Amino acid sequence: MSEGSAAQPGLDLGARSAPDPAALSGEDIPRLLALATRHAAVCAAFVARYGALGEVFPADFLSSDVWGTLLSPATREALDRLSLAELRAISLRSATPEAGELRALPEKGAAHHVLEDTGAFFAAASTCRLEGLVVDLDALCAASPAACASPDWVSTLRKHRALLAPKKMHEIPRMARCVQWLALASDRPVQVLDVGSGKGYLGSFLSVACGIRTVSVEGSHMIAAGAVRRHANLSRLFRGREAGHELRVAWLSKTAADGESFAASSRQDGATAAQEKDEAAQRTILTGLHACGDLTSTAVAAFVQRPELWGLVAVGCCYNMMAPETFPVSGHLRRSGLTLSRALRMLALKSLEREAGQQPAEGGEPALTSARTLWRPLLNLLLRDELGVDVRARSEELSVGRRASKSESWPVYARSALSHLGFEPSSVPNETALRELEVRCVGTSLERVLKLEVLRLMLAAAVESLIALDRLLSVLESGQCAAAWIVRVFEPSESPRCLGIVCRRC
Repeated sequence: MSEGSAAQPGLDLGARSAPDPAALSGEDIPRLLALATRHAAVCAAFVARYGALGEVFPADFLSSDVWGTLLSPATREALDRLSLAELRAISLRSATPEAGELRALPEKGAAHHVLEDTGAFFAAASTCRLEGLVVDLDALCAASPAACASPDWVSTLRKHRALLAPKKMHEIPRMARCVQWLALASDRPVQVLDVGSGKGYLGSFLSVACGIRTVSVEGSHMIAAGAVRRHANLSRLFRGREAGHELRVAWLSKTAADGESFAASSRQDGATAAQEKDEAAQRTILTGLHACGDLTSTAVAAFVQRPELWGLVAVGCCYNMMAPETFPVSGHLRRSGLTLSRALRMLALKSLEREAGQQPAEGGEPALTSARTLWRPLLNLLLRDELGVDVRARSEELSVGRRASKSESWPVYARSALSHLGFEPSSVPNETALRELEVRCVGTSLERVLKLEVLRLMLAAAVESLIALDRLLSVLESGQCAAAWIVRVFEPSESPRCLGIVCRRC
């Protein structure tokens, strides 16, 4: 796409391309493995080439000359010519590319800049969106009209509306739909073990709306206590139809001790012989809705190593909390030698569609146009030049929390932040000096900070794709699944971290 052809914000950016037949069926494991391996190679090359964009932060923009250090003169000129709206439109176009032949990155030039060619960067970012491999949940379920066809579905959803935040109202029904779709492939009754279940939102919905017996497993006693109170309220609301939903406090283990089954390892004391026999006769689907940190990796490993687990539906979250040894886990990416720093994993929590594509609320500003974005870089500049602080060496000590959203102006924010950091009011420049600093830096600097953040968001999508690919590859390489998918379970504009690993045995 030429720079001049960028769509204006708010325009329909087009439908996503159809997935490869092997990706849609999920059953042609050799072809799916080859497809996932090619995508992993492209994403790994992109992250290795441009990963330095994720190692810097907008807060460092003014104090470290990020613009000049990372970007070549030609790139800086090209980005300065683009308006922020045009750059946002180009980035959003990359989120819905046409599926095609995966292309290798061009050879890196001799220059030391990270980003030398904007066209190559945009094209490469587009190929990291896994088009042709990722399957939208709606496309997956289109051939199975029985999924979510329960007459109780709509009424249950309406009753849950008062009990769930808007984000959960988007996530819970879609996750339940994915589980129900997978359950249709089983020739035996299905039960669900939902790990990291929190207050049991998914389990209650599956049991009431889908009629699927669900055990919600939560490791925190405090969170589990909240789930018990919510369970009691739901039982009254649905007049006992929550009977198919149990709450247990337990931790997930990758392997069973002495042949113990997963169902047994999470079973409450006092289970009857009839309950144990009933559990043994059912197929078990392991689920995790935004399972934090290593829990999704553990769930994937548990599916591979524990034959009693028939299916898996896991959507990850909190990539920054992953232990270093949990990426990569697939043989392919381990051989590549690629690792992800905590900064890159933190960046992967951001959603390009949500942050670059959202429209402002009435009377408000969208996230990527607010002058507040420049306040933290201004604070670092103030700390360095006026107060003699080595902001690079002491970055971990200089956290000020989310004061920007609570401050009505830059001087208010600066005084609040410096007070939090322990500076005496007498050492803080007066309001006139603070206003002059803001006027001097806002304008070109603000727009450049916002443009840099758009580039970082494009990298964030590639990092999340790479994490999902690593988990899919580990399942495919194990030989333990009969079908597997990467599913876009949620709309990323509604719920970031939307990619789920879905797989089953024969």
